[in-house]
Amino acid sequence: MFQGMAPSFGSLSHGKAFIDNQKKQEADMLLSLIKKTQIGDQESFEKIYDLFINDIYRYLAVKMSGNDILDTASEVFFKVWTKINTYSGESRAQFRAWLFTIAHNSVVDYYRARRENVSLDDLLELPDTNTDVDPHDM
Repeated sequence: MFQGMAPSFGSLSHGKAFIDNQKKQEADMLLSLIKKTQIGDQESFEKIYDLFINDIYRYLAVKMSGNDILDTASEVFFKVWTKINTYSGESRAQFRAWLFTIAHNSVVDYYRARRENVSLDDLLELPDTNTDVDPHDM
């Protein structure tokens, strides 16, 4: 019934080669954008932003809520812009790891800043030592 319709495994290997080539081109393009951004090319930075904003936003949405997500995403990309010269990786995966490390550290900073600062005296609620009560009267 299905004679002559056997899959051609040769075409699968060509498809894999095409995908591998496409991934290589994307990685080369990203590395080019990074290098241009490192010399101050704002347009290249905007392209990097466009490539990764959705992933960063989704990551932050899992970790926090509300307007804080947008604010933190802005902080992440501001840090990327200011620290891009410290990046020296050679692959898309390395860049994503670097980018998400910045995002993670921004989340940590966000929660550290939100912690309520309480003095030790408030925690212990020390009694007033200037009382006129004689302990022997108790």
